[in-house]
Amino acid sequence: MKTNPLGTLRKGKTIQQYLEGARTPVRTTFSQILSQEKESANKQSETPVVTIGTISKDNPTVANLLMDSPNYKKDCFKIIHSELNRKKEYRKISAGSTVYINKQTNEITWQKNDAKNITMTNNNTTTNLPTKISNRPQVLIDSHFRGNDVINETGDVSERLANAVLKYIGKPYKEINCYGLVVRGLKNLGVRYDGNGGLLEKLVKMAEDEGKPKNAYMNGEGIVAASGSTVYYKSFVRVKNPEIQAKEVFKEIEPYLKKGLILSFSAESKGHTGIISNKDNDWTFINSGRLDNQNYYSPLKKGVGEEKLLQEIENWFKLSHKLNESLKITVGEIKEEKLTAFLDNSKTKIV
Repeated sequence: MKTNPLGTLRKGKTIQQYLEGARTPVRTTFSQILSQEKESANKQSETPVVTIGTISKDNPTVANLLMDSPNYKKDCFKIIHSELNRKKEYRKISAGSTVYINKQTNEITWQKNDAKNITMTNNNTTTNLPTKISNRPQVLIDSHFRGNDVINETGDVSERLANAVLKYIGKPYKEINCYGLVVRGLKNLGVRYDGNGGLLEKLVKMAEDEGKPKNAYMNGEGIVAASGSTVYYKSFVRVKNPEIQAKEVFKEIEPYLKKGLILSFSAESKGHTGIISNKDNDWTFINSGRLDNQNYYSPLKKGVGEEKLLQEIENWFKLSHKLNESLKITVGEIKEEKLTAFLDNSKTKIV
């Protein structure tokens, strides 16, 4: 009897069926081996951490970078205030730092320009990630900023004021009202507000000299009068066509617009103030109040936000029309030479 070279066939199986089920080695081509090794290497080198941008003059906060990202814009504040990120020291992020996000956990991390590795800012752990060099120029640091309150950068004093208030976006109204927002911005520039020789003392004296209540100038108009100059002013005895009149005012002030101007609205029974800024080539209004014209998604309904400037102007014309009250609109610019009088020269100066 001849021996079957395939071995003993199991009962009921054909030779073809046996061949298909046999555990014979699979021949692999050289190109397949290279492809498999490459795929394996790619999987090992893959990291869920991606760059979302660099802290700069145009994007001074992590929130700005997230809002510029189509992937994270909608969940910006949810990410920042998450369990992983809420305790991070964002104020210590220096200008020029590259900011990263973990695509799986949404954890925020950052890297200084002079660092070789990214320091993960978890409570008690650090993880080194591959360095990614940014092509963006480093923003120089000004000496007038104190502590870690704001992102330090160059620019005229108005622009620095606009950037100084950005970090308060997302704060509820009960923590910061509209006037308090402007004051905090000025404090971040090194302006002494309280105490002897402070800006508050000047505002009170201005009111007393004119026989007005002490708080008469504790508003945007008062700050401009004490530390700057008026760029635009217009008064309306009565508002008849809110939308039309608002557009006319916007058209009148548009040639003078720049980041950091202080805009104030004053009706007979209400008032409001904030800082003019610019986002994505649109004029905006950083303020604290009811947020119904935000230029991005946010769950915050009342607090500090950045809203569309034209729509905010329209809001106040509509409100004055509804209340049947007069309306005054003032746009002012703070001046470095006037702010010098309110600086603690032993600690800081505006440069």
